[in-house]
Amino acid sequence: MHASCQQLLRAFSWMTSGGLEQPYIRKLSVQLSNLTVAPLQTLGDTLSTTVKATPCTIRSRIVSASLSRSVRDVIKRLLTQESMTMNQSVPLHPGSPYEAFADRGALVFPPPSGVETERFPGSVVQLPDGKIFAAFMAPGLQLELWRFTADGKPDQSYGNGGGLQMPDSGFFSVTDVAILAEGKVLVYGLGREQTTVRLMCVTSEGVLEPDFGDGGFAWAPVPIGMLTTARIALLPDGRVIGAGHGPYSSGASWLMRFTVDGEIDHSFGELGVVLLAPVGLRGPLVVLHSGHILATGVINGESALVAKYRLDGCLEPAFGSGGYVTFVPVDGRPAMLQALALQSDGKLVAVGGIGIEGAHTTDAVVLRLNSDGSFDNTFNGGQPLVAIELGIDSGDAKAVAIQTDGKIVVGGQTAGLEQGVLFRLERSGALDHSFGFPSFDGSPEYMGWTHTVDAGFFEQVSRLAFTSDGNLLVLGTTRLYVELPFERQYISKYLL
Repeated sequence: MHASCQQLLRAFSWMTSGGLEQPYIRKLSVQLSNLTVAPLQTLGDTLSTTVKATPCTIRSRIVSASLSRSVRDVIKRLLTQESMTMNQSVPLHPGSPYEAFADRGALVFPPPSGVETERFPGSVVQLPDGKIFAAFMAPGLQLELWRFTADGKPDQSYGNGGGLQMPDSGFFSVTDVAILAEGKVLVYGLGREQTTVRLMCVTSEGVLEPDFGDGGFAWAPVPIGMLTTARIALLPDGRVIGAGHGPYSSGASWLMRFTVDGEIDHSFGELGVVLLAPVGLRGPLVVLHSGHILATGVINGESALVAKYRLDGCLEPAFGSGGYVTFVPVDGRPAMLQALALQSDGKLVAVGGIGIEGAHTTDAVVLRLNSDGSFDNTFNGGQPLVAIELGIDSGDAKAVAIQTDGKIVVGGQTAGLEQGVLFRLERSGALDHSFGFPSFDGSPEYMGWTHTVDAGFFEQVSRLAFTSDGNLLVLGTTRLYVELPFERQYISKYLL
């Protein structure tokens, strides 16, 4: 990449993550918006000079997302112009979006409804036939189930034009879905009264499964003060393990187990529940063939954590130190791991963030452990990998997936916390330069990371899944407006 282009991107990343105060953001936005064609060297020098001259005695961490977004759009346009002037065509390559997927590359749901102050959490899973199943809450606490084709279009053979509306489902929120045998789907979330965990089982056609729970529904009381559900996983014998936590990011968590028929499993912990204080679990639960449960999160509010539990909910003492693997960054910032993936050789890859969540000062982190919980010396020298040290624009990581060739795909959010990001690593932890943005320096290499398709404001990647054709599905959240908490889900697809 040209030195001026590197300088530009570095300055922009620093600027949008709080390095410049708002008046200077506005000034640069106006300057850049007035440019039609500009040499990158001149633009880079302008940014560099402005940054150096800015008297940032107070480094405000609150910036205008709309202004920073306009700057980003101009930068993207200029980078595209540079590519064109260099007569450099950028062929489809790993990390390229499938613009033919859904609507110009992104599927956003539910659509705008006029309710501008609500959030509609949901979850998505890919079905064995390649179709996509989504469950989410719509206005008025109405649960909706949708099925999409592999190319992101509503499956007209499902429900009413692809969707089913269930106003009497009893859900307040939906946080996860899981695939059962015969194409059945399990929906997991919080009950409408916000004091119970709620499960719903539907057939592949969206009909309630009468043999599950009470007419397709099951529920159980949640521990007092821990009124947030998280993720579920299926045990080898078909039983269901669910997780939840308190209202704060570092709050204590719990595990709950249900039988195959949807009854609370009283043989697990105390009346079916295991309390995990001082552990706060975040991200998916990974179940091993042995029945052990792997989870990520934070312990004591500051140390990143990978934990391993036995089938009965007790810690596995042979893993790490008494069942825990923890780390604290050398700079003393708090850390949290938020996703975990299992390699075919039994090693574990965990991702998360370093710093105070949502404070525009976080850095994405990736680490790999051996099956016994020791750090893997063949990955980044046995140390946690901080994304910014490789030049990756990622302030947080919330999803990870392992390809069959061992390459590691990570999803999260940019350093400015306003756009989704993907990056890919080699097995060693080195950046994969066959993936992501083009380098624009005439070389065949790529940057190793890319932004996700624009779907609104404040996009962030939350889950990854490989498609039946060997490519990547990305699930994330987005907002349709800058200032209002108007959150939606989105799906996009990328070439691998």
